[in-house]
Amino acid sequence: MMAERNSPLEKAVSLPASLLEAQRLLRDSVADVGIQISGGLGTDRALPLDDLFVNLTLLSKTELTTLFDEENSFSTLRDRDHNLSVFAAAARSRRDAATAPCGMKLEDLFTSSADRVAVRNVLAFGSAGSGKTTVFLKMLVYLWCMGRLWPGMFDLVVAVELREAEVQAASSLSELLAVKLKSLDLEEGELLEVARYFRANPSRLCLVLDGLDECRFTSCSKYMRDLLLRKGNTGSAVIVSSRPCPDAHKLSQCGNYQQHIQVLGFSAENVDEYVRKAVGGERAEALLAKLREKPHLYALMATPMFAALACELFVSGEDVAKCSTALYESVLLRVVERAGGDACKSFEDGKPRHVQALCELGRFAFRMLAIKKLVFCESDLKSSELSEEARHLGLLLACKGGSSTTVRQYRFSHLSL
Repeated sequence: MMAERNSPLEKAVSLPASLLEAQRLLRDSVADVGIQISGGLGTDRALPLDDLFVNLTLLSKTELTTLFDEENSFSTLRDRDHNLSVFAAAARSRRDAATAPCGMKLEDLFTSSADRVAVRNVLAFGSAGSGKTTVFLKMLVYLWCMGRLWPGMFDLVVAVELREAEVQAASSLSELLAVKLKSLDLEEGELLEVARYFRANPSRLCLVLDGLDECRFTSCSKYMRDLLLRKGNTGSAVIVSSRPCPDAHKLSQCGNYQQHIQVLGFSAENVDEYVRKAVGGERAEALLAKLREKPHLYALMATPMFAALACELFVSGEDVAKCSTALYESVLLRVVERAGGDACKSFEDGKPRHVQALCELGRFAFRMLAIKKLVFCESDLKSSELSEEARHLGLLLACKGGSSTTVRQYRFSHLSL
């Protein structure tokens, strides 16, 4: 069974029923969903996507170079002093949001770039907690599904996480699409039909590849490396998100990307509006007054992840007007409480029973970061002598291995942890 598509860009062509089913499943998965913009870090303060904010700016070549230079300096400082990235990055997000030279709208991502080159490939950069995944990428998929973004341009917009082993190991378009569409219960035969359709009509597909900084480029399959570098470009549109990192720098220099953008944090106006929506009434004004008394804390609200957690802490009776270290402790304890479930429900003097297990996990994280490992195998956990309590705090998640391996792998629920 086939259906007709009326596109302003092309003549009407027939869409296979399997693609219509994929569109329906994707639309159902995002409809009426509030985004927990803490990026999986445990906040309950979910807001509808329509109530969130995306601030983007177009990067010139000079600004792109500056971005990587700053990130290299920041990484050196962080490694030396063990600064907490989400707090340090928040100040930079606020500065970037305040000084951005020009704004860019989501609908303009694929318009002609400054040098009048047609845009099919976009690199999106953002610091820790700036909202690359849980605001920017989820919002564009949501808006496309609702028919409010790029109408008639694409027949499918699919987002996958590059840190997933299955994505890194994908050796064909069918395998890559399967990572997302199988999770939506699309049948195997339908999946193959969808892949065949896009091999014949590649310009109708937009692939959103999230988190280049969370995968090891050299460990990806040849298909995925070529896809990320846009070698042998098949015509599909691609959006890749990343924190500034060496692999992202390589893509910006060697990959066939016509547009480079930066995802910025909340502006001051965004912060005020977000707090009023998330907290509401007089309590919202009381929180804003407290934050304005502490400029360094108010600046942290530029990070969407932190803004969500701060609102939840305030609503639950926490004092948010404290020093950064104490506030971070409150944030982390809330994360553990939410993520750990039954294992972390009992508190004594404001601290969970399993503080020792949490410290074990922290030491493990530092050791893995030192060797640049973001995905771990069982041998990593055993060599670090992680206790069962540390494994089951809810912060270390098991993830599927790629098609070429049966080894169970693990990752933290969010890289900012």
